[in-house]
Parts: sequence; structure tokens; C-alpha cells
Amino acid sequence: MQVPSAGARTRNVINIVKPGSEGTVAYTWAGGASADSAPTLATQGYANFHRQRYLHILIKNNATGGAFSVNVWLYNSAWQSWGRLTTVDPADGGSNPVIITSATNADECAILDIAGAERVFVAMTAIGSGGSGTCFLGVNSF
Repeated sequence: MQVPSAGARTRNVINIVKPGSEGTVAYTWAGGASADSAPTLATQGYANFHRQRYLHILIKNNATGGAFSVNVWLYNSAWQSWGRLTTVDPADGGSNPVIITSATNADECAILDIAGAERVFVAMTAIGSGGSGTCFLGVNSF
């Protein structure tokens, strides 16, 4: 796949771990691990390739026992800080973190609007003793 340059917008999904590659894993988790800590350094996670608008995330639960959950953190240098990606609940107007849960031996895919985010970090928040999985991250503009 040809990787656009000069801040080009993309229709195809670009792997943010290694732009131009296919199938490169961003994160791997194993059962019994403790939850990931929130990111604190500006260098953690992965750069949002040419500041694309949409994050494509694929969570693969490769185990025969144990679900696991992740949430997404975004970094912006204007604040020099990370913030957990949230969504507004239309019922009560409250802000809730985006949590993606992958059931045993299942794949979960989400497309999230990350307009303006400079970096992306995915944190495993819970995992069963038999759970294990991988996470793939990509971005595009359309």
C-alpha cells in the first residue's frame, strides 16, 4: 500500500503502528495481567498519522476463555495531557468512557471520531484469567 505524504487525507485505513504495513499489531494482552495504567508521557501510544479523523480499532480475543475490555486515551499537545475518550449519554447528558469489550474467542471492531488527537493509547482495563488478545489500530479521513 502506498502511504500518502504531505498531510494527505486518506480513504483507505492506514496502520498507525507502522504506516504502509498491513497486519502490524499495536498491543498484546495475556490473561491474568493487571489493568494498564493511564498514559502519562507524550511519547506513549501511537502518533495519529497525518492527524486523521477516524480511528479504526480491531480487538481480537484469541482465547477460549475470558473476556477483556479496553478504553481509548487521546493526547493533544495544546493541553500537554492525555484524556480518556468519552461519549455523551443522550438520556442524562453524562459523559461516559468509551469501553470496548471483546468476548471469548470474538473480534470487536469500532470506528471512533478522534478529530484533533495527536496520539492514541489503548489501555486494557479488565481481563479474565483465560483471556488473551491483540489490538490493531488504523486511521483515515473519510
